[in-house]
Amino acid sequence: MGNYCTLEEMITVVPEQTIIELSDDSGEAITHDEDNVNAAIEQAGDDIDGYLRGSYELPLTTIPATIKNIALDLAVYNLWTRRPERELPEVILRKYRDAMAKLKDIQRGVFTLDIAMLNEDTLNGSLGVTNKTRYSRIFNHRKMRHEYGYSNSEYRRGNYF
Repeated sequence: MGNYCTLEEMITVVPEQTIIELSDDSGEAITHDEDNVNAAIEQAGDDIDGYLRGSYELPLTTIPATIKNIALDLAVYNLWTRRPERELPEVILRKYRDAMAKLKDIQRGVFTLDIAMLNEDTLNGSLGVTNKTRYSRIFNHRKMRHEYGYSNSEYRRGNYF
C-alpha cells in the first residue's frame, strides 16, 4: 500500500553499485533493475502497513522519519535476501532486526509516532471490543465438577450431558 522510501534514499544508505548488483538478474550489472528495487520497497511498505494497521490511518499522509528509516532498513534487507549466495553483512541483519523490533513496539503502543492515531470509536467499531475474560465463563471444569458432579476427565471429553 505505502511506499515509504525511494531508490534515491536507498543510495544514501547503500552504495549504488551494491544496489545494482543485488537487483540485477541478468548478471551484467550495468544498472539497477527497477522492478526488483520497487518490489523490495513495496515489500517493506507492506510489512510496515501490517504493523501500523489498526492503530494509524492508512495510507499515511505524512511519513515520519522513523517510518522512513525503518522502510530503508527493510528494503535494503529485502534486496540482500534476493541474493542468498552473497553473505548478508552483519550490519544489515542488525538494522533489520532493530527495525522489526521498533515496528513491534509501535504496534504495542510502546513507541508512538508523531501522527494522528485512529480514534477509539473507529477502533471499537472495527475490532469488536468485549468486556469478557477467560475467567468470565459460565461453565468451567470446577463448576461442572462441584455443582454438577462431573469429573475433570468427563468434562474434557465432553461427557457431561
